[in-house]
Amino acid sequence: MRGRVLYILITLLMCSTPLFPKEERVAGVIHLHTIHSSGSYTMEELVNLAEERGLRVLIITDHYLVRLEYGLFPFRNLFKVVRQRDSIVKRGISQYLQEINRINRLYPEMVIIAAIEVVPFYYWSGSWLQGDLQLNHWNRHMLVLGLDQPRQLLGLPLLGGKGNSRYSIALLLKCYPLILLYGGWRIMRYTRRKKRGKGYKFVGFGILILSSVLLVNNFPFKETSFDPYHGDQGAGPYQRVIDYVSQQRGLIFWAHPEARQVGEMEGVSIRTEPYAELLLSTEGYDGFASLYEGWRQCASPGGYWDRCLVDYCSGKREKPVWTIGEADYGREGESGGKRIEDVQTVFLTEELNRQAILDCLRKGRVYSLRRTLQYELRLEEFSITSGGKRATSGEFLFAVEESPTIHFSVSTNPLVDKKIEAKLIRNGELIKVFEALANMRVKYTDDVNHGKGITYYRLDVSTEYPHRLFSNPIFVALDGGGR
Repeated sequence: MRGRVLYILITLLMCSTPLFPKEERVAGVIHLHTIHSSGSYTMEELVNLAEERGLRVLIITDHYLVRLEYGLFPFRNLFKVVRQRDSIVKRGISQYLQEINRINRLYPEMVIIAAIEVVPFYYWSGSWLQGDLQLNHWNRHMLVLGLDQPRQLLGLPLLGGKGNSRYSIALLLKCYPLILLYGGWRIMRYTRRKKRGKGYKFVGFGILILSSVLLVNNFPFKETSFDPYHGDQGAGPYQRVIDYVSQQRGLIFWAHPEARQVGEMEGVSIRTEPYAELLLSTEGYDGFASLYEGWRQCASPGGYWDRCLVDYCSGKREKPVWTIGEADYGREGESGGKRIEDVQTVFLTEELNRQAILDCLRKGRVYSLRRTLQYELRLEEFSITSGGKRATSGEFLFAVEESPTIHFSVSTNPLVDKKIEAKLIRNGELIKVFEALANMRVKYTDDVNHGKGITYYRLDVSTEYPHRLFSNPIFVALDGGGR
């Protein structure tokens, strides 16, 4: 509750005028891979390509850790198979961060931010011995931004990472083989002293061997909150990562929440179903990617995103949920001809530096965009006025006593003869659809009696597929509303 009140108090100071009176719309791309993980380009090659395409912000999210482990019960740490691919951890965390710092110095006119893509959790079903082993939830990914110290990254509580285990009272339980070891030693000592038969010696020797194997298997005697051998653990593993990133004052976004992955890797079946429902079952994260794999179930009117925003307005959530666009890009032409500029996050900012860009993401001062080589949609304006007050994306308009007026302007760049359709959504409900050719300017007063409380408005704009644009919401605290 205190966090929610603080957020509203801060935005109250900004509600009477636009947050950035001279704001620019800066094109950026989030979710890029380089040779540090699954990408084909060096960082410098990637930045050169982005600069040629008119992009000014790059948030590079190489895979932090790509490591699968399967161990045989009951000696899972001793008899196991490990598969690891290129990742930041494998190539070196410090090297990754230093390289991005070097690239930033080479390209001062751009903002290049070091971020990571993480796999918080996966689990095994079936059995390797029976030939039906399956890897589940491997493609449930999250994007972590703002953690730029190696120790912060090492502390991430990811399955397979160093931050997933800790010393606790469980240390005593994992040391139980010491009792067996002592028992085996006592039996061996007793048989030598009493000159008992070989059978006793074999028993004592067997206990010594078994206890030694168990000790090695339990090393380093740490407790892990989650492991991949006990089925689906629900939202718990993801919430733990969200909480850690929040404690470190970083940002975390759900990646491609509607993506489905079914395939095979080295004889093992892989399956990840869409996981849009995790937007509702987790909290404290900063947002999700609506484009290009999050617009059907999540960003459609009344979808998971709206349900989260409604919960925020009613006080059930501490912070709002924002949307971004993600490229999930590794090289030109992959996945049916993908280009680096196809899916963008457009930043509404007055300054162009790392902190300003992170602040935009933290405050919802962005919109997500999908375009083609031929043209793009541009959100020239999106604001709400009432009683001489004005608010834009991510802001609050407080103490509204009269019907709010929504202003927005959308065009194609360059201008093309295409029908633009703009959906105005209020509290998850589609309230109006506007249409125009190439250029649209709207002033709409929503004179419905809202009662009291907090409401919000957002835009869903499209032309022919795949062109689309999602704004972040503007909140309106109606007369007597607030928390």
